[in-house]
Amino acid sequence: MDEAGREEFDRQMRLRMGDVSEQIIDPGVQYFPKDLFQLTRNEVFIDCGAYDGDTIAEFRRATSDHFYQIVAFEPDPENFAALKSTVNGDSRIDLQPYATDSRRKSVRFAVGGTSARISSAGTCEVQAITLDEALDGIAPTYMKFDIEGSEPDALEGGRETIARHRPKMAVCVYHAPDHLWSLPLRLNELLPESRLSLRTYCADGFDCVCYCIPH
Repeated sequence: MDEAGREEFDRQMRLRMGDVSEQIIDPGVQYFPKDLFQLTRNEVFIDCGAYDGDTIAEFRRATSDHFYQIVAFEPDPENFAALKSTVNGDSRIDLQPYATDSRRKSVRFAVGGTSARISSAGTCEVQAITLDEALDGIAPTYMKFDIEGSEPDALEGGRETIARHRPKMAVCVYHAPDHLWSLPLRLNELLPESRLSLRTYCADGFDCVCYCIPH
């Protein structure tokens, strides 16, 4: 990790031991840190866990609505309906009502707004697909993962696409205790010789994101 990432990792570890005195909440826009990378007019943005389109709206603001393509995955039926309404028929945006996983399968899913997730106790069943399958023929330039703990499986299902196209990556690392270190390590395996950093956007360590920027 870069120096800022190492400092944030140390703060996250101290926070887990009960030290809340040195938390830093990043004042920037989550997923679009201007100090780490600049977006171009030709971005192909992959949004895993698109919710109601909130991140897509920020992406469109960050690019002044100049981009090549967005592919958005959101399996929660209510969230997907809101997402579809937000997009409002833009032909550059492809909406996929699927979960992303390590293999194609049907999974139980717990609906619930921002906390919707794959769960054996879920009340509905959704289709999960791999990113390698879903993005066949697409060359992503930036990928974001906020999928309530399923990030490792989604990365595994997209490893060939990630290795081939080496996109910028933003992966949430706060949904499971070990994700703080296991996901950066996985990103380093998938995209060697990349810059890694951490940013936290909410108190108590929530919305901690690992950014991976290939050289």
